[in-house]
Amino acid sequence: MNSPAGSAYHRLAPSVLALALSGFVAVATGDTTDAPITTGDFGWQLTQARVLSHGVTTRVPVGTLTEDYLVEAVATATTDGTPVPQGRFEISVSAFQPARDMPGQKAGVWYVRANWAVMDEQASEEEQAARHSPSIVRGSLSAELPFNPANTAGTMDAAVRLPMSPDGGRWSRGDGTFTGSQVFEGEIQIRAQLLPDVLPTEEAQP
Repeated sequence: MNSPAGSAYHRLAPSVLALALSGFVAVATGDTTDAPITTGDFGWQLTQARVLSHGVTTRVPVGTLTEDYLVEAVATATTDGTPVPQGRFEISVSAFQPARDMPGQKAGVWYVRANWAVMDEQASEEEQAARHSPSIVRGSLSAELPFNPANTAGTMDAAVRLPMSPDGGRWSRGDGTFTGSQVFEGEIQIRAQLLPDVLPTEEAQP
């Protein structure tokens, strides 16, 4: 049975339309120029982590699955220009360990997938529920580990990704890393591509 906390964290999932948004931007804004895309470094230091739920671990015929490992922490920007410079970090984690070698997966390795967000503490309920908000940055995380972070202490280097979206107040996308502990105390570093600020043309407005 899903807990209220689990249901809330499931809202962190990135939109399945993210891959199409890069093309949508030019159409929706009416911008047909080759405006330059700039790059920028985003980063947060994550501290004071608190485990909200260790999740549910189930043995299945093909391996072991953990779902709904939930953690929150304090996020503080480490670079100028980082959206949501001070806020709350939330992450919902699933981990799978195959019992035998499978296509693309090795027996004994924990394959970790997660959705995370950094949210301004002052964000309203409406902003938190919105698909996109300048008060929230959402992304995903993946890692291959020798341990299950939901129940075993350890350190990790994980890949993080920002899908194309206007979260944080500007259209951007990026890739980076999380380095830290199994309770997600550590640091997120992202190299982001920033789209130019453009306004909708009259024809593009509904």
